[in-house]
Amino acid sequence: MVELAERAEAQSGGNSRVQDVDRHVGARLRERRIMLRLTQQQMAELIGVTGGQVLKYEMGINRIASGRLYNIARVLGVDVGYFFEGLHGSGNAFVATPQQRRLLELARNFIAIPEREQQDEVFKLTRALSEPWTDRAPSPAPVKFVKKLMETWAIDSRETAVLLGFEQDKDLLRILSGATELDRRDIKDRVRHLLRTREALHSLFRDLSTEREWLREPRSELSDQSPLDLLLEGSMENLLVVSQFVQRMVGR
Repeated sequence: MVELAERAEAQSGGNSRVQDVDRHVGARLRERRIMLRLTQQQMAELIGVTGGQVLKYEMGINRIASGRLYNIARVLGVDVGYFFEGLHGSGNAFVATPQQRRLLELARNFIAIPEREQQDEVFKLTRALSEPWTDRAPSPAPVKFVKKLMETWAIDSRETAVLLGFEQDKDLLRILSGATELDRRDIKDRVRHLLRTREALHSLFRDLSTEREWLREPRSELSDQSPLDLLLEGSMENLLVVSQFVQRMVGR
């Protein structure tokens, strides 16, 4: 990275042309930011500086240190060399990959969330979804847990299918019968959240009837919905919200 900057400086005529390089890097930064529809303030928050500093970077007034430039490149989804493309006609225009576009879209949406608590919930969700699935027992364990959960919470196959994200009951029944393996990542994540919720509830309520009643009672902390009704809306977000709510109750 430093070599790129030094090479660009040398090609532009030595120290007398250093500012030309700084302005070029700043202009490339501005082009990329605008292309991604980020404001200067949003860019500042992403890289940990003030909006005024971003303005100075883009105008070439302040030189971007190598470490900072590396961080900016990561935030914008480009290689460091991107900022030096176009000096003396070198390099081609950068084209973001689909994954980079998704990451940048996620960053923009995250910054746009107005409440810090909501940002924290999104962060917890993404962290939970990124955790690898590890069975606590041999492979039949998740299926056995699902069968036990249906009995414990007194829910039918249609409701259980919704909890696990299946479109039809028959998809669940194929797994419960052993005809299909429980191998989808999203289904395993749902089972993991349900398992955490069940473990927390078991530590709170020693008898099943009390646990079932609690699940079906509206809670003011959950916008006056019952935990089970919230779960049966079928979203992964709700699974995480209920799981975290129950775990806070037991002090985890």
